[in-house]
Amino acid sequence: MTVFLLAALVFSSGCREKTHDDLIEKGMEAFRENQFVDAIRFFEEASQTVADQPELFYNLGLSYYRRGEFDSAEKAFQKALALDPAHLSAREFSAAIAIDRRNYGAAQTILRPLFASDLDKASRARVGARLAQAYYGMNRPDAAHAVLLSVNAQAPTDPVPAYNLGQLYMAKYKLLPEARDYFSLYLAAAPADDPQRQKAEASLSRIDGQIERLKTEQAKFTRDTVLAAKHLQTAAAAQRNRQWADAEKAFKDALRADPLSAEAGSGLAALLELAGREKDAFEAWQDYTRRIDPRNAAALLACARLGAKLKLYGDSIQPLTAYLARNPRDRKQIELMVSLLFNAQRKADARVWGEYYLSLMPENTPGFQAYADWVQTLPVE
Repeated sequence: MTVFLLAALVFSSGCREKTHDDLIEKGMEAFRENQFVDAIRFFEEASQTVADQPELFYNLGLSYYRRGEFDSAEKAFQKALALDPAHLSAREFSAAIAIDRRNYGAAQTILRPLFASDLDKASRARVGARLAQAYYGMNRPDAAHAVLLSVNAQAPTDPVPAYNLGQLYMAKYKLLPEARDYFSLYLAAAPADDPQRQKAEASLSRIDGQIERLKTEQAKFTRDTVLAAKHLQTAAAAQRNRQWADAEKAFKDALRADPLSAEAGSGLAALLELAGREKDAFEAWQDYTRRIDPRNAAALLACARLGAKLKLYGDSIQPLTAYLARNPRDRKQIELMVSLLFNAQRKADARVWGEYYLSLMPENTPGFQAYADWVQTLPVE
C-alpha cells in the first residue's frame, strides 16, 4: 500500500567548537542539496568530536536512509535514541527501515506505542500511515482500516489518511465510490507539488473506468419493470392475507422479471427474516448488496446483523466494512465490528477496532472504563 514518506527534516544543534559548527552546517547544506555522500562525511566527522547530541545522529541516520544504506542508518538512529529515547523522528525512521525490509512485525512494535501517545495531528497522521502500512504488510487490512479511520476522524482534511484510505478501498475492498471520495479529498487537500498527486489522479481515472464498466454490466440485464410491478402487487396482497408462500413466490417472480428491483429484493429478504428463515434471509440480503445496491446501508447492516446471529462472522465482516467506509463514526456498528472480529478469533484486529471505538467515546460515558479494560486484555498481534 502506498503511503507518504515523512518529510526530510534536518535539525541544527548547538556546537561546542567552531570546527564542529562548520561541519554541521556543511552537512545540512549538503543534505538540502541531496548530496548525501557529502552529508554523511560531514556528520560522521562531527560525531567524532561531539557524541552526545541526538540530533546529529538523527541527521546522520537520515542521510544514510536517503542513500538506501539501512544498516548504517539504523545504527545512527539507535544512537540518537540512546541519547533521547523520546526522539519521535528517529523512532519513525527506525520503523520505516523495518517496513522497507518487510519486517512488518518489528515496525508495528515500534509504531503502536507512538500511535497511542500524545501526538499532534500531523505527527499522528504520519505515524498512523506507517502503522497502517505495517498492518497491511502483516496481512491485517482490517487493522489498517481502523487506524486510518481513527486518524481521519481526528484530522478529516489531512491528505495522508485520505490518500491511504483511497488506496485501501480501491486495492483491497473494491469499494470504488468510497475510494473515489477519498482520492478526491486528498487532491483537494494536498500541496500542488505533492509527489502522490499523479498517482491519485491515475487512480481516479481507473476508478471511473471501472464504475462505467459496472454500469455497462448492469445494463445487460433484461428488465421488465411493468411485469415486476404486477408481481409486487401480488406479493403485497399475499402479505396482507398472510399467504407467506404466495408472497415469497411473487417476490421471486418480480426479481426474475427485473433482477435489479430494489423493492423485490428487499421485500423478499424481509419476508424470509419475518418467517424465521434467517439463513435464507441472510443470503437474500447478500444477493441484494452484490447485485442490486452494494451501498445500501440497511441491506449491509442486515447482512452483518444476521451473519452475526448465525455465527457466520467472517461473512459478516465484509458488509459491515462497506457500511463503515461510509459511516466511519457509527459507534454502535464499530462495536459490532469488534464483536465480529473477536468471535472470528481475530482478537488482535478486534483490539485495534476497540481502540478506535474508545477514541470516539467520551471518557465519562457509562461503561467506558470497563470496555477499555477489556480491550487491554486483547492481544497486540
